[in-house]
Formats: sequence, structure tokens, C-alpha cells
Amino acid sequence: MKKNIIRGFTLVEVLVSIAILGVLFTFLSNTIGTTKKLNEPYLKNANNIYNESKVFKLMVRDFSQTVGAPAIIYGKKYDIVRFQTKNSIYNIIEPYVTYLVSKKNLSLIRTESLEKYDIYKKDDIYKEFIYGDILATKTNSFKVFFENKYFNILFRAQDINPIVLKLQKVQ
Repeated sequence: MKKNIIRGFTLVEVLVSIAILGVLFTFLSNTIGTTKKLNEPYLKNANNIYNESKVFKLMVRDFSQTVGAPAIIYGKKYDIVRFQTKNSIYNIIEPYVTYLVSKKNLSLIRTESLEKYDIYKKDDIYKEFIYGDILATKTNSFKVFFENKYFNILFRAQDINPIVLKLQKVQ
């Protein structure tokens, strides 16, 4: 009878292959780390462009679909704008939208609510169906003018390009 001899790797061969794999993984990890560092500015720029596009589209939809006359409280650098619109990101039919800049951290905030509320009364702020979104941080200016059915909007923040809009209110 013949005996089948099963031959495997020797201990030395296994140790040599582990050492070679260790050297390869060291070089690969360094290369991946360098690639990540080189891509960081591009990823940050892409994120800024995405945020800029999101804010731009939201403002265009909100301001162009305004229902009735807007209420604008003018400030030196930051205006507060309140109006009713046909655009909703929370599936509210003709919500009341407010754009304002937080004095605490200079964030441009958009609120959407089912009914009117007074932003200066704490009791009104805690009502149901008020949704708030931070659109941008480190806001330099937010100015809105409404004249002859046109909105003129100037928005500047540190991390995104300035947004200048002239929008006609759709009837």
C-alpha cells in the first residue's frame, strides 16, 4: 500500500511570508494616510459647495413661492424675515417661515411652523410644529429687501461663497 504524504509549509516559510506581509502593510498604511491628508482640502471644498447649493435652492424655493406680504425686521447686519410660503421641507401646507441670525453663534436659522408665532416670546417658541434648521454658521451678513414683488437677498457667511439673489414673487 502507498502512503499519502501531506506536505505543508514549514515554520520558517510561514514566518518569512508574515514578515513580507508586515512590510507591505506598513507601506500601504503610510500611502493611505498620505492620500487622506492630501484629499482633506478637496473634501472640505466639496462639503462647502454642497452646503452652498442647499442654502441657495432653499432660499429660491422659499422666497419665490411666498404667499402674501413678508414681514421684515431690519437690523444693521442681520435682518429677520417672516412670511408664508408654498415651499415646505417638513410637509406642512403653506407653512410660516422665518429666517434669522442667532446672536449667540451667528448661525443663519430657518424655522418652519404650522402657525404664526412670536420669536420674542418663550411660550410661543415651545409650541408644537416648529422646526428649525441651521443653514450656515459664522454669518457675516443677511439682508433682505422686498420691493415691487421682488426680493433682493444678500447673504454672506465665512465658509461659503456670498449668495446674492433677486427673486420675483410667483403669483
